Amino acid sequence: MIFPDVIICLIFASGTSSTSVSSDPPIFGFGSPTLRTSGAKNACREFRAGRTTPETGSEVSESEIDYYNVRDNRLKIYERDGYKCRYCDKQLTRFTATLDHVKAIAESGGNGFENLITACLECNSRKNKRRVGDFLAER
Repeated sequence: MIFPDVIICLIFASGTSSTSVSSDPPIFGFGSPTLRTSGAKNACREFRAGRTTPETGSEVSESEIDYYNVRDNRLKIYERDGYKCRYCDKQLTRFTATLDHVKAIAESGGNGFENLITACLECNSRKNKRRVGDFLAER
């Protein structure tokens, strides 16, 4: 099976002037002449590096960063809260901690740094979609 990245890299490599061309039999049956392996590898590395690095001047604001779905960012929230449930002060581990939205997603709350707090599973489940103030008033 040929992965899309491989095809994109080969297409990208064929358009670069630094890639060398040979008269070997065609790779994947796409016709001849084909790219030498070293040229294609370098072109693929350049393509992937350009695809993963953000463009200069396109700064991402703190509120746009997803702290809920990205593991490393989740750990930053746990560390900020000292691995303690913000509702009951129970000490947690990275395996028992959960993230809770201060303002629920249903109320247009996001996955930003300021809208997430560390909670134990029990408190997070009991709070559900309620507002923090309503939840704390019932305790």
